[in-house]
Amino acid sequence: LIVIDKFDLSEIKTKNVVNFLKKFEINSAVIVDNENDILKISSRNIPNIKYIEPFGVNVFDILKHEYMMIAKESLPKIEERLLI
Repeated sequence: LIVIDKFDLSEIKTKNVVNFLKKFEINSAVIVDNENDILKISSRNIPNIKYIEPFGVNVFDILKHEYMMIAKESLPKIEERLLI
């Protein structure tokens, strides 16, 4: 589990996400962030990387991928969903 302060991408480019993941040496991950269209579009063509919003977090995706990267601002929404 890796908590990121913020996924801040300036433009839609798959290369930017790939470079970001290389810094952490990540090949397989679920990325959770609140309505981040730039990240969503930039990561959709990367094998073994899945972008989901907090309401979409599920056990299958967590177990299928090696890492789970969560934006800090998404944590309260995940907690809220799990407490229901």
